[in-house]
Amino acid sequence: MAEDKNSLMESYPCQLKDLKLSCYGCCGDDWTSKADVENDIWLNSKDFKEIYSDNEKSVLDLEFFRDRFAKDEVSKSGVCMNLVDFGSRCLACPLHPKVNKIVSCKKTVAPISDLRVGHCDVNYECETVKFWNLMNSVQRSEFIEFLILKDLDNYEYSMKNVSGELIKEFFESKKLKLD
Repeated sequence: MAEDKNSLMESYPCQLKDLKLSCYGCCGDDWTSKADVENDIWLNSKDFKEIYSDNEKSVLDLEFFRDRFAKDEVSKSGVCMNLVDFGSRCLACPLHPKVNKIVSCKKTVAPISDLRVGHCDVNYECETVKFWNLMNSVQRSEFIEFLILKDLDNYEYSMKNVSGELIKEFFESKKLKLD
């Protein structure tokens, strides 16, 4: 488990690949229901597979996928139209320049430039990310253990991150104050 913990420590709370947790809390707003969100992600994934061919993997295909809807448009469930399910509970944006840190190049090739710019708030950070950046390695390790015990799915993890509930509960369990 030490090796797994080391790789988790180098992770970011948005994508904890070893825990099979993907947070998409910042990838939308006015969420409806888990079933609606999951259906819309499935539809996005279907579009992505149709547009982004396995043979080409071109930036033009990524741009076409991105531009199939208006810049500020989200699905009826509230989820971003670019969020894709890459399998194994890995949800990610193929427009992100670091997507290949979590998704195989066989499934998508990260663009050189950030294709999300102008289509989403690339500077948004939820409370979990803000505090993750302030945590030392011991606190991060404890947070990982806390998440393992929670056994959350991606929807629960995302909603609790965006609401701040998860990080607040973690700090309360450690008797630490959020300041």
